[in-house]
This record gives sequence, structure tokens and C-alpha cells, in this order.
Amino acid sequence: SKQPKSVENYVGETAVFESKATTVDKGTITYQWYRSAENTADIEKAEKIDGATEATYEVTPTESGVYYYFVVASHSSK
Repeated sequence: SKQPKSVENYVGETAVFESKATTVDKGTITYQWYRSAENTADIEKAEKIDGATEATYEVTPTESGVYYYFVVASHSSK
């Protein structure tokens, strides 16, 4: 899917984000999701989400606000 993708949801509703990274050499892809109050993909300005290391990330907000989520996909050769 095209990035960035905008998702609007309500407190208590689950939003699902998915990365579709691929590799041509069948190596391993690892993921780390981040959240920021700013529209940035700068990991220095974002909060690393502990345990969010899969291609798909689900979040159910407990308070209202605008947040930006992004993933860093890393590749290691086989």
C-alpha cells in the first residue's frame, strides 16, 4: 500500500498498521514500530514502541489526540 497512510479512529477502537517489506535474497526482515506527536519519521524524535516488532501493529487508543506511527524495516542477508 502507499505510504503514508492516514487512519482515523476513535478512542477504544483498534487501528491496524501493516508493512509489506520484501527481500529478493530470502534474508530476514526485522521490524520496529515508532510513535510520534510530530509528523516525522525521525527515530530520534519518536517513541520506540516496546514489543512492536512484527510486520503488523495494532493499537487501541485510550485517549484522544493525533499521533503518527511508522515502522523501520531492516534486512539481514541469509
